[in-house]
Amino acid sequence: MQNTVKATNGVTLAKSVANVPAPKVAAPAQVTLTHPVNGAQVQAWLNANCGGNPALAGIVPLANAANPANGLPFLRGNNSARAKILAAHLWGFANGHKPGAPVSLLGATNYCKATFGGAFGVNGYLDVCALLNGGFSASSKVWGTPFAKLVVLPAQPAQK
Repeated sequence: MQNTVKATNGVTLAKSVANVPAPKVAAPAQVTLTHPVNGAQVQAWLNANCGGNPALAGIVPLANAANPANGLPFLRGNNSARAKILAAHLWGFANGHKPGAPVSLLGATNYCKATFGGAFGVNGYLDVCALLNGGFSASSKVWGTPFAKLVVLPAQPAQK
């Protein structure tokens, strides 16, 4: 089978190939968070589902964490800096969050950096992992019980 055709003006042209199937594009790999969730898993989930952009990741409280007044059972109290950081990630923060809507991971991180200092920034997604694992360590009485899930937020249109 010849793959070229000579035009009348002497130019050689490639034949169009009508029966060749289009190349198969692999579907994006599904990333499943497995207990215990660690920062590398969260980053892999962000990469697979949000193009690595934490602004497109949302945190949604599960039914066992639906009431902010109850706090989180793996914390000693609700007034420590860590409790306030987890509350900002789970239930939102004063500026820029609508009650009942998922909390933007980037928004919560930026809020915590500004409010509590750089040490409470991303820190390997320690706080997100605590919400997904049921505490900071296996000695937590609710270890293995997630209090939140990650969701993909819709992309926001560009501001003019």
